[in-house]
Amino acid sequence: MKENIDYNLVSLCWDYKLFGDKLETTDGATVEIVDTGLYNHNVGPSFFNAKIKIYKSSNSTSWPLLFVGNVMVLNFSSDWEKYSLYREDGYSNVILAITSVYEHEIKRNDGSAVPQIVVTVPENIRKSYQVLLSDKGRQSCRNFAKTGIPLITKFAWTSSMQTEWLYVASGEMKKTAEKMGWGSTLVTNLTDMVILDGLQKRLFKDITKAASLEILRKLIRDFYSTIGERSNPYKVERTIIHVICPWLFAYGDSIGDMKLTDRAFDFLENSKPENTQGLRDWEKVNVANHKGGDSVALRWLNNQYCDRKKCLICRFGREFMKKYKA
Repeated sequence: MKENIDYNLVSLCWDYKLFGDKLETTDGATVEIVDTGLYNHNVGPSFFNAKIKIYKSSNSTSWPLLFVGNVMVLNFSSDWEKYSLYREDGYSNVILAITSVYEHEIKRNDGSAVPQIVVTVPENIRKSYQVLLSDKGRQSCRNFAKTGIPLITKFAWTSSMQTEWLYVASGEMKKTAEKMGWGSTLVTNLTDMVILDGLQKRLFKDITKAASLEILRKLIRDFYSTIGERSNPYKVERTIIHVICPWLFAYGDSIGDMKLTDRAFDFLENSKPENTQGLRDWEKVNVANHKGGDSVALRWLNNQYCDRKKCLICRFGREFMKKYKA
């Protein structure tokens, strides 16, 4: 259901309070939004830990009660039964259902009714989304990002992208290590050459003990020199960013060593950035590419969100739609 466009547009509007601060339930009560909650990208209620006030009468002067719990976005009221949400424990704390089409009352597993509000996505939000889906959508978003998105939002989203990339990349390292072992996983990501066991063990030990980028860079240079493979500063830096950091994070996480996971983040934060046309395009719209962590974040954003038109779950895309004027 969360892949549905209307579902995501409604979620966007709720998240940014684009429906307004006060809404009306299907039985005439007034709903005042205190906190929209935390958007859930995974299976479960649409928003966690929302806070709303519900007034029994529409004049908002009687029976004000504060409710804290989850909010569910439904395309139709009947989706509640269609997906058997009332049977799931995770939905027992739903305090409000937001639906595009009201059909009937919905109830929790204990028989209590879930308040519903019926909403319509504003036309400017639909138009802005169509702009993003068009051939000119990427450039329109980039142009907007230059001045329309606060620097703190850019920083927060690229930091999130860096973490997301590291989580996925290190996950792949773990899968490989389960089959080959940690030493072999490290080496096979560094070179296609067959490496003697002694060299592999020494490299494994040295990498896990490297306390600074300077030491790490020297280790990589020496490794490539030992196996007779050419290297240059750019190759060494890319190796650190794309191989060592996710490998080190995965290994540290697997053995519960936070010093190693923290060191992986530290290396990303202090490594030199990559320099490609795609990354320079981001710099032109004032999105920072000052370090290796920025580079992987922007590559991930471009490949996983921009290329796949995942604008509805992208912070930049959401900002564009919120502020778009035709």
